[in-house]
Amino acid sequence: MKSLLAIVIITLPLIGCQVSQHQQTSDKDKSNVYEPIHKGVYVWGHEVSSYQPCGEDLTYWVTSTPASDELNQLSLALSETRNAPYQAIYIEAQIHPIDRNSHPAFSDGFAADYDAIIEISNVYIKLTEIPSSCMLK
Repeated sequence: MKSLLAIVIITLPLIGCQVSQHQQTSDKDKSNVYEPIHKGVYVWGHEVSSYQPCGEDLTYWVTSTPASDELNQLSLALSETRNAPYQAIYIEAQIHPIDRNSHPAFSDGFAADYDAIIEISNVYIKLTEIPSSCMLK
């Protein structure tokens, strides 16, 4: 039991360091390209799908992806548990901008009210409580 605890204590900081650094992606066209991990708050609900980075005042509309769909389910479960809609989820994830001209929702609809449109491709950390280190403006 003590050896198991020692392994957990030793590996846990290593995992944390790995997450906070850049993730490496490998495609046929991209080799050894690093994509930053973005930290911020995701909110989902009726007519809302948004992401706000920690320390920034910009808010982005989030398009539907498998990663954001999973966050939607977590937000819905939190809303039911807490009996309140629009539950914020802290995430650390890979995020990609979407060209304004290529997405019809940006010119018309709810997305038009946001600073830009993004998609979330990978979520590495999701927390139901916002850490104090993530200051929202």
